Amino acid sequence: MSPQTYPVVVVSPSKLVRELLGGLLQARGVRRLAACATLRESLELAASAVLLVCDATALSSIDFQNYRGALRRQNPALRVVRLDESSGAAAIATLLQPLPPIARAERPPHEALTPLESEVMLGVAAGLRNAEIARRMRRSGKTVEKHRANALRKLGVRNVAQLTAYALRHRLLDGDALLTLTPE
Repeated sequence: MSPQTYPVVVVSPSKLVRELLGGLLQARGVRRLAACATLRESLELAASAVLLVCDATALSSIDFQNYRGALRRQNPALRVVRLDESSGAAAIATLLQPLPPIARAERPPHEALTPLESEVMLGVAAGLRNAEIARRMRRSGKTVEKHRANALRKLGVRNVAQLTAYALRHRLLDGDALLTLTPE
């Protein structure tokens, strides 16, 4: 699984500017955004982003064009908003335009699971073994193993502990019910 992805990236050497832009975007409904101080960091984050806001006050036009070219090669669909002394108000107006739907409200990863993957994921998170899940679902052990691997990959977790934490954090499991669970 790739590292965490963010639909919106804010780049500025100034922590205050990053916080202000982040607050503005969150007020516009952006739920997941990344803020970084360097262009190098932003190149890594921009691979899957839909919008990048760059504080270019310290960049020359040539440096910014080179940076934008690197971004376009990496992610041709990326929308780049440049902030500097001359474009401040116009750039903020651009930020107030409607954002692409993915930037506003991204679905949690567990909603992408198939019904069988969800059932297996909840069984694993509840502490059941593959064989027990297979018996309860009336499926083969290999099928359960495949659904388990797919669920882990789609959720971006590596082990049962992370899977259980994910399920509890997203209220997919009741922690009290886990304490009373007994295998059939």
